[in-house]
Amino acid sequence: GGIYNDGTLTIGGQADVTGNTASDGSAGGGIFNDQDGTLTVDGQASIGGNNASDGGGIDNAGGGQVTLDGQASVSHNTASDDGGGIDNAGTLTVAGWASVTSDSALWGGGIINWGSGTVGGSATVGGNTGQNGGGIDNGGTLTIDGSAAVTRNTASNSGGGAYNALTLTIGGSASVTANSAPYGGGIISWGTATIGGSATVGRNSGQYGGGIDNGGTLTVDGSAAVTRNTASDQGGGINNAGTTTLEGGATVSINTARGGADSGGGIYNGGALIGAVEGFGGNVFGNQPDDIYTP
Repeated sequence: GGIYNDGTLTIGGQADVTGNTASDGSAGGGIFNDQDGTLTVDGQASIGGNNASDGGGIDNAGGGQVTLDGQASVSHNTASDDGGGIDNAGTLTVAGWASVTSDSALWGGGIINWGSGTVGGSATVGGNTGQNGGGIDNGGTLTIDGSAAVTRNTASNSGGGAYNALTLTIGGSASVTANSAPYGGGIISWGTATIGGSATVGRNSGQYGGGIDNGGTLTVDGSAAVTRNTASDQGGGINNAGTTTLEGGATVSINTARGGADSGGGIYNGGALIGAVEGFGGNVFGNQPDDIYTP
C-alpha cells in the first residue's frame, strides 16, 4: 500500500509510513517486503495507521529480512486476516526499544510469525487485539528473550499474549504479563514451548489457563516463574492437557482459579505432569484454592 521493497531499504530518523491501504485480499498495508528484500526500521521511525488483509503494517515474504530497532514503532495498523502489525514469513528481528502496539487482526493482532522470529532487547509487543494470538500468533519458530515484554494484549478466543502452534522459546528476563483471553490468558500452546532463564508469565487472566493453557509439550525451567495469574474456571497458573515438565528452580506460585474446589489454582492437570511438587518446599505453592488438581 505504501512501499514495495525487493532491495535494501532503511527507514529511520522520524520518518513515517502512515495511512496506507493495500487492496482487498492483498498484503502489506504500509510496506510489502518481498523475498529478496532487506528492510530496517530504526531511529524513531513509525509504521502506523495502515491497513491490509495480511500484514497491516508490514508484510515480510518468505526469504525476506525485517529488523525493527532503536525506538521504531509499528502501531495502530489493522489486518482483516493475519498480522495486524506484522505478518512474517521470512526472518524478523524486533530489538532495541522497538514496539509493536495497538494493532489488530483476526490472527496475530500484533505479529503473526510463519518463519523465524526474535523479539529481544527491551522491545514491547503491547496493547494489541485479535481473535487468536492477541499479541503474537506463532506458526513458525519464535524466540522472546532479553527483557522483552508481551503485555496488555487481548484475544477474544485464545492466547491473549501469544498463541503457539509450533516452537516457542521464552528466556532471559522476558515477560508475558497482563494479557487476557478465555483460553490461555498469557499463552496457549499446541506445539513445543520452553520457558526458561528468569522469564515471567504473570498477572494474566483467562477462563481456562490464566497463565498458560497447554495442549502440547511445555517445559518450564531455570528460574522461570508462572505467578499471580487468574482463571475464572480452571488452571490459574497452568491448564494442562498435554505434557508439562517443571525442572530446575522454576515455580508456579500465587495463582488463583475461581471454579470452586479442585479447580487447580496452580495447575489443573488433565494430561502428563512431570517434576511438579506441591506445597511449600515444592515448586508449586501458595496457589488458591489448591496447588495441583488431577481429575
